[in-house]
Amino acid sequence: MTWIPLISAIVGGIIAISGNLAIEGFRQHRRARSLALALRGEIKAIIEVVSIRQYVKSLYEDIAMVTATQAHVLWHLPAKNRYFMVYEENASDLGMLSPDVTESIARTYALAKSFLDDVTNPEWLNRKTPQEAMDAMREARAVLIMALESGHHTISAIEAKYFLCPKWKTLCLKPLAAWRGRSTRDHSSDS
Repeated sequence: MTWIPLISAIVGGIIAISGNLAIEGFRQHRRARSLALALRGEIKAIIEVVSIRQYVKSLYEDIAMVTATQAHVLWHLPAKNRYFMVYEENASDLGMLSPDVTESIARTYALAKSFLDDVTNPEWLNRKTPQEAMDAMREARAVLIMALESGHHTISAIEAKYFLCPKWKTLCLKPLAAWRGRSTRDHSSDS
């Protein structure tokens, strides 16, 4: 009796299973990277909108005005759109990302949603005294600043984890250089 056909069948099966597992792993990695980059894009867009519309500056100015005049002013943001669409549509898939990136994303969106909930809530506008209005605006400002800081941290975490260089918007050479045992400077002439 010859063992060659049996050994060939076993080796062929192992190769087939290994190939399928490798392909599935590659697909999972691509999906995770695509999700991370989509969330990164959404977070960057939100930060840019907050910057362009100068929400933090506006809150500082309104707090100063209430402090100086004791007028009853309350900052309001009439947000009507779904600003967190990528997050909301993909929240169930966050588990495919690394735990540190997932935690950072969840924190950023929780803070941003808290800020939006505060300043779009009708009760927000019904503060009775200038002091209550000022306290509410200070709280909203603090939450917005924490959300922005968390957003920047999340962007950096995604870029670091998924090897995206913010300067070049391409794959970094660092992981490849480390794998080859060469420094990044050795590759500077490659690009």
